[in-house]
Amino acid sequence: METLGELLTKVLPLAIGAAISPVVLTLQVLTLAKNRFPLRRTWAIAAGCAVVACGWAAVALLATNKTGAAHSGTPSATSGVLALAFALLLVGLGVHSLTNRADDDAPKPEPEGDGQRPRSLEFFVIGLGVMVTNFTSFLLFFPAVHAIGISDADETARVIALVVLMAITLIPAYVPPLVVTVLGARAKAGLDRLGSFVTRHHAAINATICFGFAVYLAVRGIDILT
Repeated sequence: METLGELLTKVLPLAIGAAISPVVLTLQVLTLAKNRFPLRRTWAIAAGCAVVACGWAAVALLATNKTGAAHSGTPSATSGVLALAFALLLVGLGVHSLTNRADDDAPKPEPEGDGQRPRSLEFFVIGLGVMVTNFTSFLLFFPAVHAIGISDADETARVIALVVLMAITLIPAYVPPLVVTVLGARAKAGLDRLGSFVTRHHAAINATICFGFAVYLAVRGIDILT
């Protein structure tokens, strides 16, 4: 039977890759810096991101159950094919990141206009939208949940691994508002610098993550199939 430590060695690399999300981080930093009611709005965005991540997890676990490999402890040929397919998709996303560097690709905290209300529901929907279209994170999150789903570790270990995966993946969504909630205005200067860096280099960051984890998943897929 697989231990929690062994399961986490499979999940953590993918979770860390999924967490490196320039789009979500930049959106949160811009919302904190430019809008009224920044904390209400950024927590609403974080909630929207969390709902999408829960949906991803549910879909991935259902898909794993459909393959018949759930809790088997042994990756099936389907697992290998999925790893290779996701590796190819990551290569495509990496190329897209490098060839589409338009400034207007940077996320903007919309809706603009009425600054007299928190508009939490609208910013919650923005969180849903930005996470649904966060394909890089999805392509790393899905294999991580699949690894949890096929693991023969006990239920407690699988639940802990899933919670760790969710917590790490959502770092760009909840850490900025959490830091400002705890530290107040002292945190904003550092977040502004981080946001500026990520905005300037988001294409290179995305491409590096995509290509690096494409290699990781390709090696994993080939190992499963051979």
